[in-house]
Amino acid sequence: MNYIEDEKHPYQAGDLLLLYTDGIIESKNEKGETYDYDRLKRFVDLNHELPLKQFQGKLIKEIRQFSKDDRLDDDYTILMVRFIK
Repeated sequence: MNYIEDEKHPYQAGDLLLLYTDGIIESKNEKGETYDYDRLKRFVDLNHELPLKQFQGKLIKEIRQFSKDDRLDDDYTILMVRFIK
């Protein structure tokens, strides 16, 4: 079975590309709720214009506050690209 698709997506200067592993959206709070895609989308919508280093730090801080634990259940990786031209 082939899972790779080739697509093209145009971008504008200032656009942000955010790639992340499932450890980000599967982080859980004390109620067992996950951080989930909708929370991540809201965070991106509110913070996408921040410098990348600040964006990254703020996102990790928010996820840790959400989960109320410095030990996350899963590893997490974030890759960010800001297009300039």
